[in-house]
This record gives sequence, C-alpha cells and structure tokens, in this order.
Amino acid sequence: MAPPCDLVASREQISERVALLAGEIGRAYRDLNPVFVGVLPGSILFLADLVRAVGVPADVDFVSLRPYSVEGRVALTLDSAIPLAGRDVILVHDVVDTGLTLRTLQRMIALQRPASIENCTFVDKEHRRIVDVPIRYRAYTAGDELVLGYGIGWRGRFANAAGLWGVTDVGALVDDPAAFDAEIYGSKPRTQ
Repeated sequence: MAPPCDLVASREQISERVALLAGEIGRAYRDLNPVFVGVLPGSILFLADLVRAVGVPADVDFVSLRPYSVEGRVALTLDSAIPLAGRDVILVHDVVDTGLTLRTLQRMIALQRPASIENCTFVDKEHRRIVDVPIRYRAYTAGDELVLGYGIGWRGRFANAAGLWGVTDVGALVDDPAAFDAEIYGSKPRTQ
C-alpha cells in the first residue's frame, strides 16, 4: 500500500514556476540592487534557483531562526552579514504558516532600517495565519498537509527530494518514514 502522500509539483513544474516568479521579481527590481535574505535551512534550494533566474544584480545573505525558544520567543541564531540599511530586502522562506515567526523576523530586519522589505515564499499556507503578514511573492499555496521536498524536510529527511510532496497522514510518516522513500524517491524503502 502506498503511503499517504501526493506529488504537488514535479521538478520540472517547480523550475517553470520559479522562473516565472523570478521574472516577476526581476521586473519589479530592475533598477535596484536588492538583497535576497534566505531563511535557513529550508529556503536554500528555492533561493539558489530564484536568484540565478532573477536577471538583475542582487546580493544574497542568510538568517537562521530558532522559532520557539524556551521563553516562547523567536530567537535569531544567525544574522545577515550584509548591512541592510537603505537596501531593498526580499526575505525568502520555504513555508509561511501561522505568520508568527515571519512577523518577528520582519520586525528584527526593520530595526536595520532597510528601504523596503518584501516576503517571498516557496509554499504559502495562508489559511493557517494567526497574524497578518504580507506575502508579495509565492510559488505555491498548500492546505493542511505537511509539505516535503525542494529544501523542506522533516526531521532531517526528504529535503533533497526533487519534487514537492504533500503528506496527508503525518502519523503514518512518524510511524514509518522509510515507507515514504519509494514514493518520494522512486526507490525501495530503506531500513532504519
């Protein structure tokens, strides 16, 4: 029996969608030199493909967050090395869900007084928002399913899958993650 997951977008479909999104961003920033700030670790593949296709001069940097610290607050574990004051910043995310982490990150970046801040996400789960955050650029929208692949992993697995997959039964994934290997990678399940 196949595990409860579905291919949302193939590698080819992702490439086409990212190219269209990059073209839109390139047109909006054609006379500017934006800074793409990738939120680690999930944005790496999306950011790499996006900036290569954007067609305008741009800088690239990263931030890393620990979404929920002991105190219940978002903590910045790696800050941008590029000064962002006066720059046009595009924050690049893998998945935007409740918006809580993104809102906090935007506030942290705003303290550096950039000229502008826009958000770009690979997957937007807008219906799950708790706080309103503006997403100017999005590649895909998703429902309640867990998404995997193209940089988005689960417990260290599946981030290197070429396509984007939706898992509808997380319990099955927790019980037997290796059972998903054949579906996602086209290979036999590996033993743990």
